[in-house]
Amino acid sequence: LLGPLQLIIAGIMKDLAKFLVFLAMFMVAFSLALTKVYENSTDPSGPLGSVWRTLETLGWALFGLVELDMLEPSTGSNSSLNCCYNSFDMTWFLVSSETVQKLWGKYYLRYIW
Repeated sequence: LLGPLQLIIAGIMKDLAKFLVFLAMFMVAFSLALTKVYENSTDPSGPLGSVWRTLETLGWALFGLVELDMLEPSTGSNSSLNCCYNSFDMTWFLVSSETVQKLWGKYYLRYIW
């Protein structure tokens, strides 16, 4: 019983590492793009002022802890920022749920059934 369980846990850990690398690449790419788009219209000390601050803000946004009011650009329209933020949330939800289902579903089917 311990042998198959060790195989399942080892496979899940490898897939979890792949998932976390994918998460990091997704977050860095989106924060670079968001920072570049809003570099002239936001305060440099604000949540979108640098790549690191944008990455931090998006990290908290994954857990729903970012208010859209704090992301208001100093110039320009707030609707484009809302659109970018909502596209980040929806893309991340769809991609992560599909990835988790594909990666971890195979272990359930292989070893449990």
